Amino acid sequence: MKILLTGGAGQLGQVLVKKLYRKHEVLPVDIVTHGAPGSPIELQRLDITKHRQVKRLFSEYSPEIVINTAAMTRVDACELHRETASLVNSEAVENLINCCEKSVLFVQISTDYVFDGTAGPYDENDVPNPNSIYGKTKLAGENLIREKHTNSLIIRPNVLYTSSTQSAASFFAWVYTSLKTNLVIKVVTDQVSNPAYAPDLAEAIEFALDHDLTGIYHYGSRNYVSRYEFALEIAEFFSLPADLIIPVKTDELRQAAARPAHSGLKTDKITAAGVRVRSTRECLQTILAERSSG
Repeated sequence: MKILLTGGAGQLGQVLVKKLYRKHEVLPVDIVTHGAPGSPIELQRLDITKHRQVKRLFSEYSPEIVINTAAMTRVDACELHRETASLVNSEAVENLINCCEKSVLFVQISTDYVFDGTAGPYDENDVPNPNSIYGKTKLAGENLIREKHTNSLIIRPNVLYTSSTQSAASFFAWVYTSLKTNLVIKVVTDQVSNPAYAPDLAEAIEFALDHDLTGIYHYGSRNYVSRYEFALEIAEFFSLPADLIIPVKTDELRQAAARPAHSGLKTDKITAAGVRVRSTRECLQTILAERSSG
């Protein structure tokens, strides 16, 4: 299949390229053409907020599948720059789906931030109620897809991370590099989720493509942990100083955007479809084994 993959320089985008190119023809694009070291395919530049650019690429490439991992994910920045957040997270989605033929499968990577976090963990039938601009703009993107392109798959992960310690968007990378350099970090005890290991999520996406899944699916680890508990697990697995992790409440950080507190995403539906879901400890063990063998 011919796959157009947006956000190719992002942490999920990079993992997906390496996963999918073995069986499919993949065109990874991003607004930047660097930042994907070791990619088997060269990134092409595309600004998905520019309709003419998107239309031209679609006419040249004619994708059969579009996987949109591109997003403005910095939650506080979204709160401070609302127009940009809306442009990237919803209007750009409309640009993409407007260029899709009906037969094109549109895969959208969304977020647990479409929920307010008052009654998690959530399943796919729970009604979204975002309490941040990031969540609202991502939900707007979802709604556009449901209204305009029924041949779609929406996957909502949360707290995405990889084994890389270079990604600015990764909680794992932040904890690991901070503790490795003996920096004290404040980590919240009152935000609960089930973090998604990007290689496992990429495996789930490949499974979904192979089995023609459509609709909405949630994805995350098998267990639910607070950010603080997850940070302690990271410290334990990589023999890092846990005493540098200071437990705090969310309110103490005075962040610009509200965060869903009791979040987390139930994975019963995607598990029933046949997708493997592991615990955070199993995923950290995989990262540790990779580092030990490398």
